[in-house]
Amino acid sequence: MAEPVTVLRLGSSLDFAGDLPPGSRAWEVAERGLSEAIGSPVTTVVKPVWPAANLPGLLERWLNEIHPDIVHVVISSYWVETEVVANRIRRLPVFGTRLEGVSKSAAAKPTLADSRAYLAGRKLLLRTVGGATNFSPAELEAHIESWLRVVLRHESAVAAVSGTPFSPDTLATRRAQRRASARKDDLRARLQKLCDDLDIPCELPPHAPDAFDPALRLADRVHFNEKAHARMGEIDARAMLAAWRRGGAAR
Repeated sequence: MAEPVTVLRLGSSLDFAGDLPPGSRAWEVAERGLSEAIGSPVTTVVKPVWPAANLPGLLERWLNEIHPDIVHVVISSYWVETEVVANRIRRLPVFGTRLEGVSKSAAAKPTLADSRAYLAGRKLLLRTVGGATNFSPAELEAHIESWLRVVLRHESAVAAVSGTPFSPDTLATRRAQRRASARKDDLRARLQKLCDDLDIPCELPPHAPDAFDPALRLADRVHFNEKAHARMGEIDARAMLAAWRRGGAAR
């Protein structure tokens, strides 16, 4: 029997948010694709992450506890593409703090966050107050590099990087969508060079023609449906297979 393979997936809320059929999430699609390609059972340990100063330390601990064969870094479009109202309004005086609190409370309640009233209000705020991204492409590149260098210190694991051809925010204006695409292209160029320098596979596609299509979203207009997950899972599987062929198969 072929040796089992363990994948440590550094993912996002896409890996658990929303009501999707069992086995249809991107990480499950990728897991099956990799298993079929290498002829070995694959187990995925999913860790939703946020770019933060403490993550390299957490990753070091997970590597020592889980002993993965592959560390799969999945780039969330939300990190650099979405212009978040809360990031903008928190910079305002007292009114901004109160408005941010109301917005977060509403977003935490699925029935309210998915409602037409909430979505309309968020759309209005984007067009009036505006938003700001969580990270610039350069800032996110620095975070990703710190994660990859932790993995490279562990010779028992190989790394893979991938991302989605979709953008999470269907409420963005046309101008905001163009800004999101420009940031994505900037990040793609940065991460491709970084991964080439480190000899790590990178599958980070540009925006697809339907990148902002609401038909690929769940009711919250942010997270993706089964059809989108299937496409993302194929991309993820390619990245992991390339990583496995570069180093994992020799172990």
